[in-house]
Amino acid sequence: MGVKTTSYSRTRTASKTTFLVLLCVFFVVLFAFAYLFLSGYFREKYRMKIKENGVTATAEIYAVSPSGHSTFQCYYQYIDENGIKYWSVWGPLYTSREEAEKNLGKQVEIYIDGKGESILTDWEPSVGRVLAFSIVSIVLLCADTVGIVITSVKIHKERKHKNGIKENSV
Repeated sequence: MGVKTTSYSRTRTASKTTFLVLLCVFFVVLFAFAYLFLSGYFREKYRMKIKENGVTATAEIYAVSPSGHSTFQCYYQYIDENGIKYWSVWGPLYTSREEAEKNLGKQVEIYIDGKGESILTDWEPSVGRVLAFSIVSIVLLCADTVGIVITSVKIHKERKHKNGIKENSV
């Protein structure tokens, strides 16, 4: 006569499996955040390097574009003597296109890297904040990985234990 499994044991295993799936989904989300924060950190470090090198140029506000639901953003552009184009977002968001277009043709100072990357001269780094978010997301990612491993081991042991009992009792 075999061991009768109860609905409680099946439900408990199913809930652990559901928990494992949720941990895996959470892992993917955390991995995405860690990737975004780390890439942001390295981008900020590179921008700091551009600023430290101190190569400046004068760019011109050349375009206005919608940015979000009812706001507009200005863009600057500079083309160096080698034909390398530098462009990026400039200034605040404007509530009307007309207000943003008042800046067209305005000259702005930028730092350039010689490879197409530029930043405004009044840019301030946020490396500390980005690094803190990166560290927190990596720690959470590690904790989630531990949770996945522990839950997987528990599910595996439960199934192995059930199979062992069924085989021995027949």
